[in-house]
Amino acid sequence: MAKKRLTQLADEYGLTLEKAQEIIQFQFEESMVSGKGKNTWINKEGQALFEELVPLDIIYRGRVLRPAPNSRYVIAYVKELTQKIPVQIPLKLKGSLTNKIIHIQADNTGEEPKYHWIPTPRK
Repeated sequence: MAKKRLTQLADEYGLTLEKAQEIIQFQFEESMVSGKGKNTWINKEGQALFEELVPLDIIYRGRVLRPAPNSRYVIAYVKELTQKIPVQIPLKLKGSLTNKIIHIQADNTGEEPKYHWIPTPRK
């Protein structure tokens, strides 16, 4: 694993270049980074550290129990969390997900996690 451009790493992890530059600016040693701007290169130690620092979205599977009072949400039970959670869904799926298994993406950017329905991931 040789050096990689920061723009390539940002694309791999789904980040903007500005967000990736913030991560390396405050967390990396000078020996891990060379160049500046779009021509920034990260060595293999820096790539391993970058992988640890980038937050990844968590995907759960859960069974929809019932619609929520708000029509944009359903209540689903996730075994990994051992609790019922509200999951945001598109309006076109309103009323059609009861008692079905869905994939749920957790967004942990705020204080409380928010859960969103995602289409079944393809391998």
